[in-house]
Amino acid sequence: MSVQIKKIVMCNGCFDLLHIGHLWHLEQARTMGDILWVSITDDEHVRKGPGRPVYSQEHRLALIKALRVVDKAITVSGLIEALEIIRPHVLVKGIDYKDGLHDVHEKY
Repeated sequence: MSVQIKKIVMCNGCFDLLHIGHLWHLEQARTMGDILWVSITDDEHVRKGPGRPVYSQEHRLALIKALRVVDKAITVSGLIEALEIIRPHVLVKGIDYKDGLHDVHEKY
């Protein structure tokens, strides 16, 4: 009997003010593997400017978990912690990362 390894795909972000672009991003990511994990950056580490995040990490996590396309979701301090916990086969980031990961993420 052979064991089939499931391909894990991961997205990470704030996901504050959830919008159609977020949904399209997650739907596209889901096509890249068997299991879609989404890690939500906790309130303390969101760097979107004053008054952000608008929604608490608990609310953002609940919204992401409610999406049919998402298999699992957790709250983390940032991308590095998420990568260490989830150990995905594929990391999917948005267009703002088209030139690569930001300096803070260079460990990976």
